[in-house]
Amino acid sequence: MMQNGSSAGEAHWRTRRRYPRVPIDAPVEIYTQSTVGPPVIGRIDSLSVGGALASCRESFDLHTELAMLFQLPSGFRVQAFGKVRYATPGRHFGVAFVDLDREGQLQLEEFTQKMLGYARRSNRVPYRTHLTVRSSEGDTQAEESAETVLVSKNGGLFVCRSNYKEGQDIFLYSPERKSGARARVVFQHVWATGSLVEVGFEFLGEEDFWNIDFTREYD
Repeated sequence: MMQNGSSAGEAHWRTRRRYPRVPIDAPVEIYTQSTVGPPVIGRIDSLSVGGALASCRESFDLHTELAMLFQLPSGFRVQAFGKVRYATPGRHFGVAFVDLDREGQLQLEEFTQKMLGYARRSNRVPYRTHLTVRSSEGDTQAEESAETVLVSKNGGLFVCRSNYKEGQDIFLYSPERKSGARARVVFQHVWATGSLVEVGFEFLGEEDFWNIDFTREYD
């Protein structure tokens, strides 16, 4: 049974954060000492080098020790051990990491710093969806799949496996919404781990491509 953490407990956990927290929507496998069979599957709503805010169908007591296995947009898989610091019935639970290897820490530091930089530039929100990216270089036409990480009214950030040039025009198609839009690459970053490429882009038109309310505040 989950021990109900009061709003004061949650506030205390938040004020004790030593590391900046960024929003993310990522699946996570959760293991406890009593786990038998498959892990509990949940979602991470925000993340820092020091811990995570997550949710799942299970209930956890305060101070429960658990292991979390999740993947960053770069493709790097993080395995972190932590303790439940607060829990809200039917909502979220906060985990403070107590054991994280050096490579995992470095990857989380790079990820959170980059996400903080993007969030400060405009009102971007975490949003995962698949896109088809079409581009041309001379007479060569190319098409590949990508997945968004952050989006804003005027553009966003996706990960893929191809390199693009800054200023290159691309066409983005959403199979889910069955619509497309022209965009321009504004930067790219190749992750050291794996071969994934992070691409920032801005739309060339004024259409509402995402159909998201960006006036909401996301912290």
